[in-house]
Amino acid sequence: MKYINIFYLLLVLCVFVSCGDGDNNAIHYESPVFDTSFEILDKAGQAKTVFNHSEPVSFKINITNLTDKSQEMQFSSGQFYDINIFDSSENLLWQWSYDLYFTQDTPLLNFKPNETKSFTETWDQNLNNGDIADIGIYIVFVHSTGCGEDLVVPGYIEIKPVK
Repeated sequence: MKYINIFYLLLVLCVFVSCGDGDNNAIHYESPVFDTSFEILDKAGQAKTVFNHSEPVSFKINITNLTDKSQEMQFSSGQFYDINIFDSSENLLWQWSYDLYFTQDTPLLNFKPNETKSFTETWDQNLNNGDIADIGIYIVFVHSTGCGEDLVVPGYIEIKPVK
């Protein structure tokens, strides 16, 4: 598992360096047809990366059709994306899909020309093992698995003590 995490970290860092977008707060991965991006938001919907301990952290995932034609994105299951949070030692601490069940159907998302579909998920800072996240910096990977591609997008959040 640790070797898989290291592989994802290296893959994501390469993607991040080559596909990052400094024009706004969203973090992007762009393929020829689709752009996958995400924003890290507070409970008011404002973009930020530093959160107080136990403060909810939201992730808004955007998948955009980059073409002037209708497109379909096919998935291998009812799970369209996942969110993973790692500590600095590359230990998986939280996974959005942990303990969730998805249909084994292969659904399609239909996109109109240049359309964006958005999904928002919230992390309450509870870890998969039931503990609450410690103070520190965490690596966030958001990925969409449509069209046979694993579009991985990295980001970072910091959890600080409540003042």
